[in-house]
Amino acid sequence: MNISDDPAACVAYPVTVIDNFFDDPDAMVDLAERSDWHDTVDGNWPGKRTNSLWDIDQEIYKKFGNRIHRIYHDIPPEYWELQAHFQKIEPFPNDKRNQGWIHTDGTWFGGIIYLTKDPSPNSGTSIYNAHKVSSYEVTKNYKEMLYRGEDVDINDYNEAWDAMREQYTKTVTVENIYNRFVLFSGQTFHGVETFGTKPRLTMNFFGRNSTLIPPLLR
Repeated sequence: MNISDDPAACVAYPVTVIDNFFDDPDAMVDLAERSDWHDTVDGNWPGKRTNSLWDIDQEIYKKFGNRIHRIYHDIPPEYWELQAHFQKIEPFPNDKRNQGWIHTDGTWFGGIIYLTKDPSPNSGTSIYNAHKVSSYEVTKNYKEMLYRGEDVDINDYNEAWDAMREQYTKTVTVENIYNRFVLFSGQTFHGVETFGTKPRLTMNFFGRNSTLIPPLLR
């Protein structure tokens, strides 16, 4: 089996935290603010996102991808895939609508870089273990409705969110620190405990190296 097709690769990256990731994070914030933003269509994620970093600035995209690659590998890959974009989430009402849904990314690795100065407490990323299987595929419809901007009955939404949340036990919390980088395996369950009280700006990324063995498989 080609390593790019091996499902084990989706759990083969350790949780990795690096502070002061960008040499000039203020420039990244400025780049984000100057970019075009769009809403979600399918309701898979909250807030707004930009187009791919590749479409915004190819030189920065290449440097970013190479920086991630060098964390785990000494030699360059023959080919690697990387999606990266900025995301901004405006706070929802201060109830369960302002708390994220636990999910996986389904790629080899996913991650986030926090780009909000003086962020709200508890607005980082928490990691979970799944211990129960229930009706998540049904309840997540309420998440998608909310993120598409549709009206949702708050009681139905709360019931759906609770049904999702009871499936997981929190194991790790990474705090939202300006210019902090976090990476985890694509099958790692993760979510946001609160979107906070101010706009939450991040860079999100997802990717894989198709020819090199992931670190926890070596």
